[in-house]
Amino acid sequence: ILYAQIGAVELVAGYMLALKIITQIKEVSMAPFYSKIPFLSRLRVEGKLELLKENAQRGMFIGHMVFVIGVISVSLFSEYLLSLINSNVDFVTNDFWLLLSFAFLVHRYGAMHMQLYLTTNHVISHIADGISGLIFCVVGFLLVNYLGIYAIPIGMLAGYLGFYAWFAAYHSLKSLSVGFFVFEKKAMLFPFMFFILFNLVI
Repeated sequence: ILYAQIGAVELVAGYMLALKIITQIKEVSMAPFYSKIPFLSRLRVEGKLELLKENAQRGMFIGHMVFVIGVISVSLFSEYLLSLINSNVDFVTNDFWLLLSFAFLVHRYGAMHMQLYLTTNHVISHIADGISGLIFCVVGFLLVNYLGIYAIPIGMLAGYLGFYAWFAAYHSLKSLSVGFFVFEKKAMLFPFMFFILFNLVI
């Protein structure tokens, strides 16, 4: 809705295609972790926090890797695939795609931690969604006339990095009595570093 107000029709079409693709990648990447939530909830009830931590780390790691490999594949082969199906839509620029992907990656990080924390049956997602959504809307509307389409992923990052991701991770890790680096070195570190390295190379 925001971008449609200022973008040309063909640019909006490219953006909507990118959004559709990244949403599909996100949905697939959710499976390795979200399928374990009932099991993680049972471990929480049984007080097996060490086993809960190990299974959560494994699920998050696989989920992050699936997402990163998916967006990198699109980055490398999007033009070829679109030409293969004779698409009339021009895909978004690679730098925009990677920026949008990073915003979604940060959201996936926060969302998995939020789901992990919800195994405590204490609901805080409305706080995280409300405040991060407000930040996104404010930043997006303030920047859209200056940065155009780039205001959208920047607004997302402002909301997710500014509140959602760290808020969810803080409560999640606190509930497991584990430090950030101790947990994330087996859950998030390698996928994030792999994604950043790819960006630097590109």
